[in-house]
Amino acid sequence: MQIAVDAMGGDYAPDAVVAGAVRAAAQLQGLSKIILVGNTDAIKASFAAQRLKIPERIALQHASEVIGMDEAPANAVRRKKDSSISRAVDLVKAGQVRGMISAGNTGAVVVAATLKLRPLAGIDRPAIAAVMPTPRKPFVLIDAGANTDCNPKMLLQFAAMGVVYAREILGCDNPEGEIDVAVCDGFVGNVILKTSESVAHAVGRWIKTEFGRNPLRLLGALMLTGALRAMRDRMNPEMYGGAPLLGVNGLCIISHGSSSPQAIFHAIRTVRDCANLNLNEQIIRSVEGLK
Repeated sequence: MQIAVDAMGGDYAPDAVVAGAVRAAAQLQGLSKIILVGNTDAIKASFAAQRLKIPERIALQHASEVIGMDEAPANAVRRKKDSSISRAVDLVKAGQVRGMISAGNTGAVVVAATLKLRPLAGIDRPAIAAVMPTPRKPFVLIDAGANTDCNPKMLLQFAAMGVVYAREILGCDNPEGEIDVAVCDGFVGNVILKTSESVAHAVGRWIKTEFGRNPLRLLGALMLTGALRAMRDRMNPEMYGGAPLLGVNGLCIISHGSSSPQAIFHAIRTVRDCANLNLNEQIIRSVEGLK
């Protein structure tokens, strides 16, 4: 199985992408090649700066352009045909890779994937599925930002796709009950996502500040290291492998702009798992059942 990764997308690209891909190449089974798409000189320089050798299971494909995080998605995809995002999607369309990953401009990934790959049979619009942690179990939030204007039919399709993802990737035997899938339009979903991220970041900073106020509290923090680390891992969205764009003819994972090597590693793992589970075929069958 081959997977393409946009090496130029994200706040810490290409270094974080390179480090995450190297870890994935070494640890994940079932991958024949990870193709890093982007400026090959910059990618090679990143390997050198991190004192990493290019593994046999990693290949480079040059793309001369980069879509910035602040660029208008549709215009950028149309103008920058040799961008790392577009070239990664092109590899999926050509059947050379099973899926692609980008921590770059979310809108550009949605536009490129929708235009080039087209929606799956029975799907009107693709949707972003974000995995949200809770004290009891994670749930799927869909749509998390791809569509701001949704009709009832689209929301029903989002629900069907979210159920498949919750069942196959999160291991929910029969997604229902105490909210395994939350369905909304992309505007509401994106507000929920950004607000949750801000709250989690603030809580983390508050905890560090309060524990550091005096030596006694610091001692207590040292005694609670294991519990605090476990809580951090449960709240860490990077562990869930990014947000898939469900409903296109191919596998696309949108990672957070500030993705670390760990996030890239888990995104690659998620693409592999989705491919092995034939996720898109299951989505098509699920949507057929709505007719």
